[in-house]
Amino acid sequence: MFDFLSIDWGEKRMGYAYGNIETGLIIPDREKRYNNNLYTDIAEIIRMKAIKSIIVGVPSNFSFEDTETSLKIKKFINYLSKEYSGIPVDTVNERNSTKEAILLQRANENTKLDKFETNHLAAVKILEFYFNQENTNT
Repeated sequence: MFDFLSIDWGEKRMGYAYGNIETGLIIPDREKRYNNNLYTDIAEIIRMKAIKSIIVGVPSNFSFEDTETSLKIKKFINYLSKEYSGIPVDTVNERNSTKEAILLQRANENTKLDKFETNHLAAVKILEFYFNQENTNT
């Protein structure tokens, strides 16, 4: 059902979301995911959810140049491409995805910000960006 995996890469925490482009349905992961478990978490997610495509958010500055973080993410993307060569890996400019995720959390005034939820919601936004981009290109 969910054949897309979206990843919001972070130095400490990871955000994941799962989606289906045909239905447009996207759901955030609910687990507390840390960067130091990154490779085992991704292997488990791909195996359990039968992922067919991976979308990774890559930040850029306002001049659309690489940042220190984007260079780290590109190394991660190279790993994914080699380790899971049968699964396409695509990227999306993730600018403002975290800000939008925080706004979503703050919409419920009684809710304290949860950094893990922020990362997962940012992954949702990344997949929304990708799905919108794909619908525009078809």
